[in-house]
Amino acid sequence: MPAQPPKSREPPDQAPYFYLSGQAPTNSEPQPAASSGSNNLSKKPDETGYFRRRKAYESELQYRHPLRNDEGHYTPIEEIGAPQDDEFIGGFDPNKPLLAEAPQQHQQAGYPATHPWPAAAVHVGGPAAVPSLPPAVPPKAPPPLPQRPIGPHLQVVCGPLLRYDTVSELKVWHGAVLLVTADDGSTYDPHPLLTLEWDPDQITGNLQGTLNTPSAIGPRTQKIVIPGHELYHHRGQSGTYTFWRFLLEIPLQPHEMSVRYNINRTAKIEFFVPGSNQNMRWAAHSCNGFSAGINEADFRQPGFESGYDPVWCDLLNKHAEKPFHCMVGGGDQIYCDRLTNEPEMQGWLNTKTADGRIKFILTDEIKSAIDRFYFNHYCNHFRRGAFARANRSIPMLNMLDDHDLIDGFGSYPDDLQTSPVFSTIGGRGYFWFLLFQLFVVGENGDINQSLLG
Repeated sequence: MPAQPPKSREPPDQAPYFYLSGQAPTNSEPQPAASSGSNNLSKKPDETGYFRRRKAYESELQYRHPLRNDEGHYTPIEEIGAPQDDEFIGGFDPNKPLLAEAPQQHQQAGYPATHPWPAAAVHVGGPAAVPSLPPAVPPKAPPPLPQRPIGPHLQVVCGPLLRYDTVSELKVWHGAVLLVTADDGSTYDPHPLLTLEWDPDQITGNLQGTLNTPSAIGPRTQKIVIPGHELYHHRGQSGTYTFWRFLLEIPLQPHEMSVRYNINRTAKIEFFVPGSNQNMRWAAHSCNGFSAGINEADFRQPGFESGYDPVWCDLLNKHAEKPFHCMVGGGDQIYCDRLTNEPEMQGWLNTKTADGRIKFILTDEIKSAIDRFYFNHYCNHFRRGAFARANRSIPMLNMLDDHDLIDGFGSYPDDLQTSPVFSTIGGRGYFWFLLFQLFVVGENGDINQSLLG
């Protein structure tokens, strides 16, 4: 008998899970997924989460019957954004002012109306305090960065992303930077070059003062140029893309140290490494996304561009007060649940029986759609607003959880987990996790083997 999810784990209460578990609703009411010993999600309107589940289900109905265009192709639900401005790399445009007006309030069915934000909470040019828990000092917008012409020209679609790896026995800090570029329009002769510099004699001050004013160059300032390594080439429907990796090695000093880097003469980006005998200051986060049926705009406080930005601006403000040396992602750094809305996935998703879904034929079109979604979604998510500012100036150290692949992966019955379509979702999701979050190219092996034992 196939292994069932642990009884202590609640089944994911999102529309994709209803379908994957073979429990597709037969009417407009969302139905709970069947799991071992669990039937605690009722259809009662007063049940916790009922309206969110219903909203998620009704929202996804629009994707169930996709149409092909005149060329016989489907339109992806998410397409990669335009390359970033050639005068700025990083995804957080310092010249674009934050919103000054309060966002429109949304009232969800079954929930009390939200209270309007007080006028005093709106701060022009910077994020506002949360009205219910005002801080002692109102948070400020992350300081803008200086800009300079980039050269040779790169069509950047994601990055740079900064990762921490380890500190060797010789007290050398190891990390890496990742940059993704569109081949069309980019100049690769010479290869992209990363310039890394630090002053071993400089005692770090307040980050707020060093971002806009280049740190003084001392007589022992170290400056090295690192050529980019072509880590991976991706051929997508909209063109070809190159992943560039730059390996960093920084000898630690007895004291904390500021390190600056740039790529092809762009604006310098600063991060911090600890002293050789100092414990790291690190921040931790997880679940950096919104579940199905949740309106992101409901979390967009006055002065912010998205529902993601308040928490990341708060972290950046803490980083400005006393810089973090590492940012630990505890899993779900990205939510990939919307993969099931891709048009090529609807034949599999609309299969009415679990057995039919398990035996569903994996086509080249489905495989292509899976890779297209992960690549596009990662590029768009990791260059989003204040999150992009954080992941390029605080070294990341990330681990895997289900949403990095798809909601609930690892908790479904064995026969579904190992089926052609679902195992491909897990395998390719893991491949893109390794590439975007760990900066390594992995084999498309059987991820189920390690998850299911």
